Amino acid sequence: MIIDINAFSGHWPFERLPNTEPVALARHLRSHGIGKALVSPIEGIFYKSPQDANEQMFGQLRRCPRLLPVAVADPTAPCWEAHLRRNVEAHRIRAAKLHPNYHGYGMAAPETQALLRVADALRLPLIVQLQMEDQRTHSPLMKVPPVDPAAVLKALPAEMTSPVILGGLMLGDLNRLAVEIAKRPNVYVELSWLEVMDCMATVLKAIDASRLLFATHLPFFFAECALAKIREGRLPRKVETAILAGNARRVFELD
Repeated sequence: MIIDINAFSGHWPFERLPNTEPVALARHLRSHGIGKALVSPIEGIFYKSPQDANEQMFGQLRRCPRLLPVAVADPTAPCWEAHLRRNVEAHRIRAAKLHPNYHGYGMAAPETQALLRVADALRLPLIVQLQMEDQRTHSPLMKVPPVDPAAVLKALPAEMTSPVILGGLMLGDLNRLAVEIAKRPNVYVELSWLEVMDCMATVLKAIDASRLLFATHLPFFFAECALAKIREGRLPRKVETAILAGNARRVFELD
């Protein structure tokens, strides 16, 4: 089984995207041989309260058991801690996703540090989404620079053990930060934004296969693009299996 650890559902206000509703997304994933996906709500980026978007998605995912909920968390929002704890206990979220650039906070800010400590106490993986789409395609009235991954790594508490996944990391940043990532055993990278010829051979020179997670970034990217990276990489079966599913099972404690 293939596990996609970073997909999205819901409405993107700047473009009509395909397969954005959970049922359609699940069908699309299945057609590409992807058995499970961790999904967060796009609306969580834009609603004043991300929890409203989370609750909306939780209801929709009841029809899609192979789509696993990831809640958007914003440490500047009221009641974020109560919502996060409730999402873990009542909705069994598999991770929380942070959008620091869209929500306007820094990773070193006191409120963000508080969220990191709570997530660590809950043993909850965090996905820090560095970017959503190529900056060249942003609306002229909503230019959102990507999150600096170096700032993310620097802000992580030294004692933190819960997994932190860098979502939307680009190859140049991976190469630049490979040594720092290697020093932090709880930091992982997903491959959806890693683009280069002979992708897997290049990526695996910078990061150990045990730290790499399969992801599509659907519906913004095509599932086939992520799958082609693996297929054309001609990896040893053990390495391929780890990237496609084994690492995700371990990081997110999946069946």
